[in-house]
Amino acid sequence: MRVFDYMDCVPNVKYHLEHFKNEPISFELSQPFDNLITEASFLGFLLKLRADKTNLYRARIYPKNDMEIEFITNRLSHVFQGYDKERSGAPGQNFAKNNRASREGERCLYAALDLITAVQEVRPILDEYVSVAKLKLMESNMIIFDLTRKLSNHLLVSIINHDPINQAMKELGVAINNEFMQPYRGSDKDYGFTQWFSDKVKNHRYQGIAYSSALHKGGSNLAIFSPDLWEPINSRLVKVSDIKYMIKTVKI
Repeated sequence: MRVFDYMDCVPNVKYHLEHFKNEPISFELSQPFDNLITEASFLGFLLKLRADKTNLYRARIYPKNDMEIEFITNRLSHVFQGYDKERSGAPGQNFAKNNRASREGERCLYAALDLITAVQEVRPILDEYVSVAKLKLMESNMIIFDLTRKLSNHLLVSIINHDPINQAMKELGVAINNEFMQPYRGSDKDYGFTQWFSDKVKNHRYQGIAYSSALHKGGSNLAIFSPDLWEPINSRLVKVSDIKYMIKTVKI
């Protein structure tokens, strides 16, 4: 393929999905994305989650007041201080809503690689309680298509930077990551592209997608296609005591 074949890939697919959603996407439109996924290992888009080194965190708003919290925690086990084990994992099929990497009725685990990112992703307000579950992988490892990876191998970076096609694919990965970061605005079309791309990743046998958090700088979120492979091992309650924003003036 040529470099310009990768230009405007994302907006072109989004336009097709919005205006011609009942028509299949052409091979020409789809091929750059297939190439990116096929070359994921070389381009640095793979993440191997290991059971002995990686835990995931899933947060949920815990709608209780201070007195209720004190009453409840006095009667809970020391392991699940927040939601119980059943409600700490991925929701059941009947409760699965339309989301970034899954459609209504499709089970998918949405979690983060760290506790702070998990909490910020549920957008709590001041003095609100959040239940944060810690999950462990029930298999030895899991391979994820990782849109957040930063290349650290200098030789690999040099090879990619001197190959216009590889550089174009890397930039396509950045554009896709930006789509996964976008907030939900209340319309089903908001998730059209990310769901379409997630289907492609599934078809290539990857078990999930990692993408950057838009609410915690440096944080990573994950959409896991096989949620039953992650088991909640505990949960705890946290209370939001402060919310801060760092801003700077923009000169126009």
